[in-house]
Amino acid sequence: MACTAKSEKKFSYLNRGRDKKKKLLYNSIINLPYTNYPAEFDKKYADIIKSNSISSELKKYLEDKAKEKNFWVKGFMKVLFCCGMCTTSRIEAKHRVLKLFLNSGKRLTEVFIAIEEIERKEIINYLNEIDKTNKWARKKEEKSYFINYFKDKYGEYIIERLKDNLIDSTNYKISKVRSYKW
Repeated sequence: MACTAKSEKKFSYLNRGRDKKKKLLYNSIINLPYTNYPAEFDKKYADIIKSNSISSELKKYLEDKAKEKNFWVKGFMKVLFCCGMCTTSRIEAKHRVLKLFLNSGKRLTEVFIAIEEIERKEIINYLNEIDKTNKWARKKEEKSYFINYFKDKYGEYIIERLKDNLIDSTNYKISKVRSYKW
């Protein structure tokens, strides 16, 4: 969990032998920190807790760890804790790019142009991530009470716009604040 090596030791007995269900349970426990979405985590966690292969002491351990899930589960961290950045790898990648193209002989304007380019690429990546999330959200909105209530009263175009408004009201909206020309 927060310390995967410790969790691996605690639950390693599940990975021994030929029982495929126990091995799947072990993998599910070990991969909990890498769960991308809170709903996915909740489902996996509930399945793990229901299992009879885990002692009540280990279930208590999992319950205690689950209370701090915002600090170690990827899906919670990227949404709630650290604004989408789960590791320092993105920062390290930016530093590598800066070192490749910038040195003490570069002009300050060249530094700003490089940083602006990196920022532009990050915004594009973030927008792509939001688009993927919105596709998932649109499917989720299909089942919402609000959409089902108005589905019979309005046409498809209005329902699609309503979904857009519902998604926009619950998601972050990215907009360009200012553009600098160097």
